[in-house]
Amino acid sequence: MVQFRRKRFRPLVLFTMMGLIIALTTIRAHHTPAPNPAVQFVHSSLGDYLYLLFNRKTLDHHPDIDSISGIRNLSTLDELIALPEIVTSLQLKYYREIYPLLDRLYKKAGSTTIQKPFQKKLGFGERLPHYDSILALVKAGEAHFSTFDSIWQKQILPEIEAHTAIWKHQLTEMNVLENYQRLTRLYLATDTLQIGALAYHLAGSANYNPTGIYTSLFKTPNLPWVIGHEGTHLLLTGPAGQNWMELPRAKKLAKLAISHKTSLYEMEEAMCHFMQAQLSKTCGTKPADFPIASRYEKGMLRELLAYWEMNWPQYMAGTTTIIDFLIQGGEVVLSL
Repeated sequence: MVQFRRKRFRPLVLFTMMGLIIALTTIRAHHTPAPNPAVQFVHSSLGDYLYLLFNRKTLDHHPDIDSISGIRNLSTLDELIALPEIVTSLQLKYYREIYPLLDRLYKKAGSTTIQKPFQKKLGFGERLPHYDSILALVKAGEAHFSTFDSIWQKQILPEIEAHTAIWKHQLTEMNVLENYQRLTRLYLATDTLQIGALAYHLAGSANYNPTGIYTSLFKTPNLPWVIGHEGTHLLLTGPAGQNWMELPRAKKLAKLAISHKTSLYEMEEAMCHFMQAQLSKTCGTKPADFPIASRYEKGMLRELLAYWEMNWPQYMAGTTTIIDFLIQGGEVVLSL
């Protein structure tokens, strides 16, 4: 969870009044519904293994696999990288296939995102670990993969398949993507959307080329929650989205955010928290009265969520997009 600077909580009535004023001056966007992308559910023993190898996450209801497979004494990485998701997205089958991929993407990478030959995230932290460190750890882990894989196939894969079966049912029966378009009044500019289940993922992530969402497993499968959060990141940035931070209003908001020791990314993250709950409520995986803002500690995150929660009926009655609603909330909350 992103940490926000704490700040005095303002009365919700002010949020509503200022929201009405700004709504009158917001340029309305006409939304033309588009075909939903074809969803492909994916999983990967290699992807799960790399997450375990890099970060050593433990699962309470499964054996201590890092100890059993012999990797406990190996080093870990100090930054999150996207290699496990990339391996999963490509559906690699053999460990040896990792090395040319690692060499091609990471050896000369200058940042956490590459732009050519296509845009793709390589990492999720502020920087990438040194290539030699990644390579050394991947090499050290190769001898232990077969032991991990044998356990994964018997104990982890059945859980992933059960999770995915529920997701597939939710996708069609709850019209998840249709509802997502209706709520955001935007759509993902992609023909396909991967949804990857990785038991050893630390939380959730999204990437491009292919467009995909990758997530850990939860006690109760909730596809609207997953798409509501990571799908919103895809919708707001990258080649499948709108790149909202480049809009003139967003650039003005960025300057205001700096003065409050926050950022546009933190506001985007707040909207992802909002949409994971709102889409879940709409689809029925959370009750209609499921609280949003009150679940968080007082501070910037809660103030933004409170504004959006209070003004949601007004938003749904209009024609503006979720990007307008995001910016509007930031302008109001940071101006109080």
